[in-house]
Amino acid sequence: MLIKKEKIQKTTSLYDLLYTYSMGNVNLQEKGLHVGAGLFITISYLFTDQEKNMLGSSEHSGDYVFLFGAGDTIPGLEKHLEGAEVGETRKFVIPAKDAYGVYNADLNHTLPRSSFPQELELKVGRPIYVNDKQMNVIGLDETTVSVDENHPLAGKELHFTTNIISIQEENEQSSCCGGGGCSCKGDQTG
Repeated sequence: MLIKKEKIQKTTSLYDLLYTYSMGNVNLQEKGLHVGAGLFITISYLFTDQEKNMLGSSEHSGDYVFLFGAGDTIPGLEKHLEGAEVGETRKFVIPAKDAYGVYNADLNHTLPRSSFPQELELKVGRPIYVNDKQMNVIGLDETTVSVDENHPLAGKELHFTTNIISIQEENEQSSCCGGGGCSCKGDQTG
């Protein structure tokens, strides 16, 4: 099922909707679908920290699509969206523990510089990836590198404004193998 999206309004307030959408000929509310487990959800969103610094928005990154209940997104987002209908706007605050976790100082380490490839450009504030894990460089000298393994948003309370754009029983990108984010385009042989 494809849904035509049109931008029909842009607001200037951080806490108002970024976009509202018309849905062409499809009205999913008539089908009675509400956000819940096993459904593909598309939202427009804006989120900030406590000081109202914008951290992300669909205006900058596009609408967010995820399979509800699959663990593909932060738990607090699912908690606040459950039961919503297409077109519904929700504003809520997600505590750090239900977002990217509380900040854990035990995840800060100082490692020998020699444990990193020489060609790896290390700079304070720059993320690096080690064994598929993101770390942020927080200190650096000639012999050591200090890294922080916490998510960059760990310890932050997140303030969200969301709008449910669509609720689908099946997502065209996942229908061939049953999981989110499939890129086989129907070729199940890999």
